[in-house]
Amino acid sequence: MLFITDKALSFVQSFSYPDLLSRIAMTKINYIYYKKDSLYKDIKARLADKPNQLKDTYFLDNSEEEISRLVNLVHKQGRPAIKVRATLC
Repeated sequence: MLFITDKALSFVQSFSYPDLLSRIAMTKINYIYYKKDSLYKDIKARLADKPNQLKDTYFLDNSEEEISRLVNLVHKQGRPAIKVRATLC
């Protein structure tokens, strides 16, 4: 799902659909908000000896930075209700 949201965000940014862009960003925020960076590190360590699975797995080095970037995007583009949800995350 996170690979798809990244592709959708990059595609929609080339058009002027701010509401759609903010909704996609909020979807990604919801998916990564509840996972700690330590969980990504643990998964990466478990898959270290399985390179085929490692390339198909989504990893974030710093989820706080990514969430902050997405929240800023939502604040620039989104509706008030989505802005509030993003701020709470």
